[in-house]
Amino acid sequence: MDGIPNEFYQVFAPLLITDLTELFQCIIASGRLSVSQKTSLITLIPKGGDQTNIKNWRPISLLCSDYKILAKVLTNRLS
Repeated sequence: MDGIPNEFYQVFAPLLITDLTELFQCIIASGRLSVSQKTSLITLIPKGGDQTNIKNWRPISLLCSDYKILAKVLTNRLS
């Protein structure tokens, strides 16, 4: 959604960890996400079969990678 692929975060994790930690702490303290983190792009991917039939398509939401990282961090903390 934001144009930054997951691979970017994987490759540059050592450089980004401090900034992401500060960002996540601010989000948790304020209880608010930025506009880009609350925005998703819905797209369709084919399931197979006749692609002219809408039943053969599946909708997915594309979210920002930093939001997905935060969701994973929170999920791990809760479990």
